[in-house]
Amino acid sequence: MTAKMDMKTLVWYGAAGVAFLMFLPVLLPFLIPVFGLLIVLYMKRPDLLLIGGSELAMWKMGFRKRYRITGGYTYCYAERGQANPDKPTLLLLHGFSAARDLWWPLSIRIPKEFHLICLDLPGHGNTTRNMQDSFTYEAQAQRVHHFVKVMGLNRRPLHVIGISMGGGVAGLYAANFPKSLTKLSLLCPAGIKTEKVSDYDAHTQTNGYLPELPDSVEEYADVLPYFSYRLRHTKLPKQYWRGVQLLRTKDNPFYKKVLEHMMSNEAVDSLRENMAKITVPTQVIWGVHDRVLHPSTADILQEGIKNVEVHMLEHCGHVFISERPYKSANLLIKFAES
Repeated sequence: MTAKMDMKTLVWYGAAGVAFLMFLPVLLPFLIPVFGLLIVLYMKRPDLLLIGGSELAMWKMGFRKRYRITGGYTYCYAERGQANPDKPTLLLLHGFSAARDLWWPLSIRIPKEFHLICLDLPGHGNTTRNMQDSFTYEAQAQRVHHFVKVMGLNRRPLHVIGISMGGGVAGLYAANFPKSLTKLSLLCPAGIKTEKVSDYDAHTQTNGYLPELPDSVEEYADVLPYFSYRLRHTKLPKQYWRGVQLLRTKDNPFYKKVLEHMMSNEAVDSLRENMAKITVPTQVIWGVHDRVLHPSTADILQEGIKNVEVHMLEHCGHVFISERPYKSANLLIKFAES
């Protein structure tokens, strides 16, 4: 049986190869300009390749980009599937200076019977940016609540998942609107001021610039070890960082404003100040080697939230959803279905 299947496979590949060679003279005039364009983009505008790759990944995974205009904002989000009466809708909130595509490595490992919505938080991605807005966790939680109500997500089981800044927003959302969700997952959430200084904070104090808001290609490359434990010794191509620079540097004034609001006296410890109000079942996940937000913060959440489970993941840092996507997805699925 195996030999028969192997022979069929061999014949199929052989036929495909012959067909390709037959049509190659016809395809060549089209392929040469395409490859030429890709080379030009790689050298001159690598940012466009990054955008294209993200959009292609979104469609390949079954997501569709959608917009909802309400309350003076145009909310952009990626949606996969439809509401399932047997499964909660998963609303995913990204971290600082990121967007909906942060969730692609994790989303592809979540079963398709789950309804997923990856939201661009106001000011980020393709959602409306108003420089006059407040960008504290509390203010963003209010806008998320408005989006949830307009979309009708609060009329069925809703599991809110937030990472880093998005975790702080998710925590404030759960604290202020406990009847609008059924479960909460906080992935290395921001919004808690600790006495232990992370490597990220130490770098900022020593070097005078924020690792997340560099200006040069070299500074962008220096950022990677702070966010990824597994890639801390990896050197990515210079053109990749050039693409990242083209995508992000123009937005640095906005990101600096967001950071100022997040670090203000009003917001810097707001998750700790409100965590006792969180009543829904809560899950906390943290990378043991997180160099951005100190892992010991998980202990504070474990003590301050009544119904909580905590998971510390080895061999990963701040972006553990990319470093250990299978483990992260399994923990979230198990919690969502429990």
